[in-house]
Amino acid sequence: MPNRATQDNEIHTQLFLTLEHIAVHKPRSLSQLIQGGAPRLQHLSNRAKTALALKESVRTALPSALANHVTAAALRQQELTIWVDSAAFCARLRFETPHVREALSRETGAPIERIRVKVGPEPGRVATPKSSQITGAARHRPKPAVE
Repeated sequence: MPNRATQDNEIHTQLFLTLEHIAVHKPRSLSQLIQGGAPRLQHLSNRAKTALALKESVRTALPSALANHVTAAALRQQELTIWVDSAAFCARLRFETPHVREALSRETGAPIERIRVKVGPEPGRVATPKSSQITGAARHRPKPAVE
């Protein structure tokens, strides 16, 4: 029967041989991964660039006071969705939709059948809850008695 040291040495050798076959890659930057043939990352990068270009096209078609409040835009199957940072600008943007439809149809060459306007925060910004969104338990907490 082999002793404990011999068993440990055999396990170590097996582990080393197993690890020897695993490819270890040198760390690369994200830009190298995107440019260097990672198809999923390239596709994601292209979609992000397209979305940013569309947002800028929408902003160009609007008056500057309104354009600054557009946070994102997406075009899917002839439906354009535009996000703005507040409900007030959402209502104002709805009045501009015929102009936006015409300008983007001309620019993209694709007809836009419908435009939806939604309220949404700037991408990357975390929305903070308003006092009206505090849970009922916190809202109805009894006030301390004053003596």
